[in-house]
Amino acid sequence: MMLRIASCALAVIGVLAFPWPLTLVFAGVAALFIPPLALLFGVLVDILYFVPGAYPVPLGTLLGLTGFLIALMVQGFMKTRIMGA
Repeated sequence: MMLRIASCALAVIGVLAFPWPLTLVFAGVAALFIPPLALLFGVLVDILYFVPGAYPVPLGTLLGLTGFLIALMVQGFMKTRIMGA
């Protein structure tokens, strides 16, 4: 439980304070525990750092959606392997 809270808090702080590669790692680790967090952090990045005309698509949201789908697959695989053994 504490690891989930700490990883979520670190990912939120990462969006505000750390460079984007480190934030991506923190969000990925948090998404392994709770997959929708990847999408949430992607939307948060787009909201906080929106620059009109910079990108034709919301890049943070697309990366968050990709991370969400990957985290769902990984979490399903882990649950199947751990529970099936």
